Amino acid sequence: MSIDGELPSDRAEGGGSVSAGDFRPMVATSGTLETHSAEAFAKRIRGETVTLFRIVCTSVVMFTSSAVLKLHIRDVFWRICTFAFLFGALTTAASGQHLAVGVKGGVPLLDAFEQNTPPPMLTLNPTLFFHYTFDTKRYTVGPAVDVSLPLKLRFEADALYTRLDYDSTVMGIDTLTRSATRANSWQFPLLLKKEIPVERVQPFGDIGYALRHVAGTSHIVNIVLPPPFIIDQTADSPELVHTWVGGFVVGGGLAFQAGPLKFSPEVRYTRWADPNFRSTNGAFQSNLNQADFPAGNRMEQVLRV
Repeated sequence: MSIDGELPSDRAEGGGSVSAGDFRPMVATSGTLETHSAEAFAKRIRGETVTLFRIVCTSVVMFTSSAVLKLHIRDVFWRICTFAFLFGALTTAASGQHLAVGVKGGVPLLDAFEQNTPPPMLTLNPTLFFHYTFDTKRYTVGPAVDVSLPLKLRFEADALYTRLDYDSTVMGIDTLTRSATRANSWQFPLLLKKEIPVERVQPFGDIGYALRHVAGTSHIVNIVLPPPFIIDQTADSPELVHTWVGGFVVGGGLAFQAGPLKFSPEVRYTRWADPNFRSTNGAFQSNLNQADFPAGNRMEQVLRV
């Protein structure tokens, strides 16, 4: 081995030698490439974050201006989301991007109903006593679809089901009324999503609008004294004041790949404009604030034409 760093391969090819100093530019070049790669990655992350921030700000301005101008925000957002979905579907099919179909399952973090003060038994009629019990089902589940959009955005549409149950008792001087209400709730969030591309785990944020439809019945047993006279009937819930309501949605979480599936747990907050349920005596109503922890998985498919 020569002192000046001659390599066996170089000697075999042309007999030339490479000195130790000749290695220095190569090492420096490698370090420079790594530095440029790190800088490019950091610049990309900053760009993705700024884009997500602009989307959030634009959506907030859109909702605020619509409320100020007294526009029907549900119609405005439905049209925007319909256009985004159709445009995204056409773009996806034409460019060979991804369409994802999956399932969302989550846990509500807040109760579905809220009681007002003073307590239910203090009403305008002192001869009546009201008592309510609520059963918040700690699950929500349903299908989810999202498609690619330009600017590295995704459009997601969900259909999430949960159950709403509560019981009520009304006692008077000569009457006793008990009712058990069972209702089915379907939520339809329409979301714009933005992922920040990093290795293995991708943080993401979403913002959008949701519609909720509730339908239910009450089994009512009315006992009149004296003599005991019982009326047993099933009817629409008298506290169900709005079958359809809308609300603003914002959330964020982490997405990661596990084989062919992609999981995306997140925390999602919804502020509803109106309650579905409201008691006639003002004792309770649907909670206008909803927080969920949905965790979805999806399988992506490339579409081409």
